[in-house]
Amino acid sequence: MVVPFVFNFAISAQVTQTEADSIVLERMNTEVRPHTVYAKDNLQADTANISTFMGELLELDYPCWIYYVRYDEQADTIPAKRRYFVVKESSGSVLMVNTHNNVSPPDLETWRKVPPDPEPDYPIEIPFTDYSLNSSETGCDWNYSQIKADSIYVINSQTELLTLVDRAWPSFSPPYIDFNLYSLVFVYGNTNDYGITNLDKNLRQLSKNEYELNVDVTLNDAIFAQQWVVAVLTKKITGNSSITPNIEPVFLHTNVCDVNNPLTDLPWFQNVIALYEPIQICQCAYRDGIGFLLLVIDGAYLMNCEGTYLCLALSFDMPTCPQYNIDFSSMKLIWSR
Repeated sequence: MVVPFVFNFAISAQVTQTEADSIVLERMNTEVRPHTVYAKDNLQADTANISTFMGELLELDYPCWIYYVRYDEQADTIPAKRRYFVVKESSGSVLMVNTHNNVSPPDLETWRKVPPDPEPDYPIEIPFTDYSLNSSETGCDWNYSQIKADSIYVINSQTELLTLVDRAWPSFSPPYIDFNLYSLVFVYGNTNDYGITNLDKNLRQLSKNEYELNVDVTLNDAIFAQQWVVAVLTKKITGNSSITPNIEPVFLHTNVCDVNNPLTDLPWFQNVIALYEPIQICQCAYRDGIGFLLLVIDGAYLMNCEGTYLCLALSFDMPTCPQYNIDFSSMKLIWSR
């Protein structure tokens, strides 16, 4: 049922959008129930219709500003659950329409709030959930041949997602995402000659349409490269928004033995090379910090930063001297014949 009420205001000139906003807000000023006022952003210059859930149609054949009031509570006992205001441009007269058992306008997300929400205090930390393809279960993996390293991808549809996914079989699908509510933010990179010990990330909103994804990759000293991936689900990010990636490597050991280059800056290094005649020298982490493994024919000698021999760390490829807790996964080649 539609219940119209008409209020007349003495306004001589044509009513602007700002004036129409004031008229409606003044009318709702005495309303004690929590509510939100929405407005069509443009003047309805031609014929406009208000359609209710009951199939009733109210036709407006004059230029006007249209407003919709949504009440926050959901009690069915409230007789007027929805309300519309129509402000006539030429006179400022107001038509109020109470609609029973009505639903919100289908395009309400395109209407503006009156008054608008206050500008957030940017930057804002944006919550997210990690997303994994679970390749062992789904038969899907990221198609790195189609993805540029260190570049942000904002995925807003299943079609976009499938272009970045390599499926072992055409019928396989990645884990479901409701793209009506969420966006998938993806970036990956490589560590060159370092291993990864930790990966931290956060997503911040800098302004209405600007975001920033910060990725801190904590690296250790390793002889092999590793790949890192960040894939997170967050609230829907519109197509006209931009995300800037800030990827920062964090080195566990930036200065080895308090020098920039142990080969040239440690005075004992060349003497050790001449004495032991190693095939290769690897930097590694051990119980007391950073040390060096001198790989010789029958094993590897562990040396500390002072050039002191500690133990035979490897003998015929078998780890020895466990008291020093050598992290063999952290080995990084620094010298070779």
